[in-house]
Amino acid sequence: MLMFFVALFFSLFGLAILSIPFWLAIFPEQEPEFAEAREAKKQPVAELVPSHFFGESILVPLTAQPRVPLEALLLQIENHIRLEQAAAESYVEAPGLALLHSRTRSPLVH
Repeated sequence: MLMFFVALFFSLFGLAILSIPFWLAIFPEQEPEFAEAREAKKQPVAELVPSHFFGESILVPLTAQPRVPLEALLLQIENHIRLEQAAAESYVEAPGLALLHSRTRSPLVH
């Protein structure tokens, strides 16, 4: 009989311990409202960008401003395309395994 009560006690104790994370997941704590948090809630933070061919809809922050001029980005992309085309042309001229797996000099490739 004592063994039954010990097993019952440990079962109830385990159930109580495991119910705490479940309870916290269902009813999260309410954080205190500060003035900055109230102002941040008033401003729209993101808008849904429509889906494109290769991706789904994503949230884009409305407050994000481009820090780099558009012309500089276009120049970097054009330079990257030129380097990739040169690498492809050199492979077509003399195909080889070492040339296929060589890294390009483009700074946009990680």
